[in-house]
Amino acid sequence: MEPRRLHVPSLHLQADKDSRLAGLGLSEKLLEEGMRYAKAEMERCSGNDVNAAEGNAAYSKLIRFLREKLIPDGWSRGSQPGLESVINPDRTFQIVTSSANWATGYDDQMPATKYPKGKRTAETMQDHGQLALDVVHLTQEAKRELKTLFWIYYLDRKKEEIRHELSIPTHMTISPKSKKGRIDEFGSRIILNAIPLESADELDEEHEDDFTDDLDIPVPRRASS
Repeated sequence: MEPRRLHVPSLHLQADKDSRLAGLGLSEKLLEEGMRYAKAEMERCSGNDVNAAEGNAAYSKLIRFLREKLIPDGWSRGSQPGLESVINPDRTFQIVTSSANWATGYDDQMPATKYPKGKRTAETMQDHGQLALDVVHLTQEAKRELKTLFWIYYLDRKKEEIRHELSIPTHMTISPKSKKGRIDEFGSRIILNAIPLESADELDEEHEDDFTDDLDIPVPRRASS
C-alpha cells in the first residue's frame, strides 16, 4: 500500500528541531553518528551471513549505540521481550529502533514500519493516550507514564542516502491471525537530515573504540488535541 501524501502543519516543520531534540536530551549530531555507526556494521555483513543479518545489525547496533552513549548520563536499558530500548532518566519515555519504508524522512508522506510488530509494541500505544484497544487477546493494563519514540530509518540505495526520524506511533493495524501488524501512522515527528551513503561509510576512527563487546483490526487513532 502506497503511503499517503500529507498536508504538513507547522508542527512538522524543522525550525524547532534542535530545541525539540534538546528537550529530549538528544542532538541531531548524536543520532547521525549512530546511524553512521549502524551503517558501517551493516557493511560488515556478507553473502555468507544469514538473510536477516544486515537488518539485525542495524537494529541491534543502533540500540547499542544509544545505550553506550546515554547510559553514562543517567539513561537505562529497557529489555522487555520484543521491545529493546533505552529509557530516559525521568522514565517518561523510551526509544526503540525500527526499519521503515521509503516515506521515512519526508514531511509530506506518512511512513510505516517495514516489518510487522507484535503485542508488546501494540501495548505501548496505550501510553500514547489510546486506552480502547480493539484487538483480540490484547488485554488492558494499567496505563504507564512511559511514551515510546520510534527511531525509524530507511536506507535508500537509489538516492544514495539514509533517511531517518524520531517519531511517536499513533496507529497500527493488526492481523487477527498473526496478532502482528505494521505501525502505519506517526504523530509528533522529528524529521532528521538525510545522510548521504558516501559520508555514512566514513565512520570516524575516533569513535570505533567507543564500543565494547561486553486483525485487520485497527488500533484506534489518537484523538486530536
